[in-house]
Amino acid sequence: MGGEKMKKNPIVFLLALSLLACAFLMINFVKENEKKQVAAEKITTTSTSLKKKALKNSIDSSERKYYSYLDEIDQSKVINQSGGSQRLLMYNPEIPKDIQSLSTNIVIGKVLSLDKADAPANDPSSPYNGEIYPWTFGKIQVLKNIQGELASTIEFARPGGIMEEGRMFLNDAKENVDKLNRGRATRRMAPIQQSRQLVEILQYEGDFYLEAGETYLFYVYWDKEWNKGLIMGYQYGSLRLEDEQQPAEELTQRNRRAIGKTWNVVNESTKETTNLTTYLKDELGIELPAE
Repeated sequence: MGGEKMKKNPIVFLLALSLLACAFLMINFVKENEKKQVAAEKITTTSTSLKKKALKNSIDSSERKYYSYLDEIDQSKVINQSGGSQRLLMYNPEIPKDIQSLSTNIVIGKVLSLDKADAPANDPSSPYNGEIYPWTFGKIQVLKNIQGELASTIEFARPGGIMEEGRMFLNDAKENVDKLNRGRATRRMAPIQQSRQLVEILQYEGDFYLEAGETYLFYVYWDKEWNKGLIMGYQYGSLRLEDEQQPAEELTQRNRRAIGKTWNVVNESTKETTNLTTYLKDELGIELPAE
C-alpha cells in the first residue's frame, strides 16, 4: 500500500528519495569528518611530539654544553679531609690587591667544565710535582679580559677537589708512602696506593666548588710551562657574577665591551653583592673602558 501511494504521489516519492540521499550523505559526511579529525589529531600529536622532542633535545644539548665531574660522585661515600690540609699562605687572599699581585690576568669567565680532580704530582708536564693534594681541572670561556690577555677558551687548574685516596700518593715521596703503609699494615689494610676511598680536600677554609655554566670574576696566573691558568685566591679569587639584565648567554661579540657594566660580585661566604665596576675601581684600581 505505502509503495503504491508513493508511486501515485511523485512528490512523496521524491521527498523519500531526498531523505534517503541526505541520510546517506550525512553518514558519509560524518565518516569523512571523523577521518579528518583522526588525521588532524595524528598530525597534532605528531607535531606536539616533535616539538617536545625538539625541546628535550634543546635542553639535553644545553645540559651537555656544561660538565662537572662532581655530578657523578655519590657524596655519601666521600670523606672530608680538608681540616688537616689547610694552606699556610704567604699572602692574604681576603685582600684583593694581594691576589692581584700574584696574578698575570683578571678575567670574566664562564665555567664550561670541571673535568676531573687529580694531584698535580700525577701529571708529568706539571711543574708542581710535589703537590699531592687534589686540584680541579677544567675549561673556562673567557668573556672579557680585565687585566692582561688570554685566549677565548683556556684550561684551568684550581686547588681543591674530590679524588681517590690512592691517587694522592701515587707519586708522593717514597719515605712518606712507606711510613703510611707501615701504619696501615698494622691495621691489616691494603697499601695506600690501592685505596679507592673518595676523599675531599679544600685547601682554604670557606672555599667552594665552581659550578659549570656559572660566570665568575677570576684572578688567574698563566703558567706558560703547564699551559694552564691557575685560579688564585680560593673563594676570593673566584667571585661569582650575577645580572638578570645582561645574561651571559645573550652576549655577542658586538656588545662584549659592555660586559660587566651592571653585574654584581657575589661574596659566597656572606652572600653580599657589590657592583662589579665599583669593586674593580675601589679594590683593584681598574676602571672599565667606556663603551
